[in-house]
Amino acid sequence: MNVTGGAVILGSTLGTGKADNCVVVNCNIGHIEAEGCILMNVTAPRVVLKGGVVYNVSETDAKALELAEGSVAVDINLPKAAAKGSFEAVRLFSHLDTCGGKAWKTKVHSNDHSFEDIYMKNQATDVAAAGKFLADRRAAAVAKF
Repeated sequence: MNVTGGAVILGSTLGTGKADNCVVVNCNIGHIEAEGCILMNVTAPRVVLKGGVVYNVSETDAKALELAEGSVAVDINLPKAAAKGSFEAVRLFSHLDTCGGKAWKTKVHSNDHSFEDIYMKNQATDVAAAGKFLADRRAAAVAKF
């Protein structure tokens, strides 16, 4: 693992690759090729990104986080209507050039939901249950690689 350019790595386990001028916090990544990125709470076998942000993502597919320059990716919880306290994980994509305020009501970057949709659907979310759901997903992803 090669850490260069003043990268800051905190509480993370990184396998092979290079992190140049990045901030990496609480991540478990098998192979990383990152430059000028912020990665927080990411669990994945592989991350390839230049100048972007990935946070709260748990992934088992080695190609899923090979992202275009400037990409933003986040896993969010959507409450399931049928069962209180249960969730489905949804990955939202954006870009550093996308203003979430201006695009608030628009489905951008091939997302199935707008930012407003996500906000509205999470109004009554049990935050503790959502946190447990994310932690369980992360543990399951770590166990697979």
